[in-house]
Amino acid sequence: MRVNSLLAAKNFNVHQENIVIGNGAAELIKSLMLNISGKTGFMTPTFAEYPNRYKKEDSIVYTPDNADFHYSIEDLTAYFADKQIENLLVVNPDNPSGNYINKADLMKLISWTGARGVRIIIDESFADFAVESDNSLIDQEILEDNPHLYVVKSISKSYGVPGLRLGV
Repeated sequence: MRVNSLLAAKNFNVHQENIVIGNGAAELIKSLMLNISGKTGFMTPTFAEYPNRYKKEDSIVYTPDNADFHYSIEDLTAYFADKQIENLLVVNPDNPSGNYINKADLMKLISWTGARGVRIIIDESFADFAVESDNSLIDQEILEDNPHLYVVKSISKSYGVPGLRLGV
């Protein structure tokens, strides 16, 4: 695992201590959801692995009121502003809705959660399929400036190797 985390760190140009390797993103999601606590904000529809692995009584769910389930950071901050959440989970681009929040707006959301002491988990497993280039949050400066930020990425989707079970 040390060698794998070193290789991933070099690939993403971040410090090795900022990388956790898993047997696919699903293993990391399971571990993450077992090890966080408190009220957690989710959007629906979303990648069900996250809310299915979390306690229903601690889940606060936002469902956009429109046909394509589009939401913006303004929608999220307005909805969660008066909720006592300790975590916020965003899959970006979201699966299955395809909703996408650009990097500049994600940075605003990261700042908003940081100011409130809320941990933010952003799954960017499908980010390589977005039109915006340079949209990854796996960046040493971003990670250092935002210790409340956790980024999940499935390597199999990025490199088209579904038989390789690797997530960071």
